Amino acid sequence: MTALRGFAITMVSGVVGATLGAGIGRSIASLTPAYYRTVFRLPDDATLKELQELGTGLGMLQGLGTGLAVGLVIVLIVTWYEIRKLSSEHKFSDPQ
Repeated sequence: MTALRGFAITMVSGVVGATLGAGIGRSIASLTPAYYRTVFRLPDDATLKELQELGTGLGMLQGLGTGLAVGLVIVLIVTWYEIRKLSSEHKFSDPQ
């Protein structure tokens, strides 16, 4: 695994996670606006638009963090696999 490939996997995973998180957060705010009012003790006069912005922002941040973590785990697993594969190939080709 090259450093560029690992970086690309992590960044793409982060962007996908942020996008999905933003959509989920906005959906929560749209479908159940009382959720964010209750969690953050917001006044009842908070508009739906404000709640959607809050949900979108929070979802994006949480999705970004989750996406980056998943991307790093994928990179670690692929790297570990490639190292093990090279190690086993080296064992069988080494005439000791």
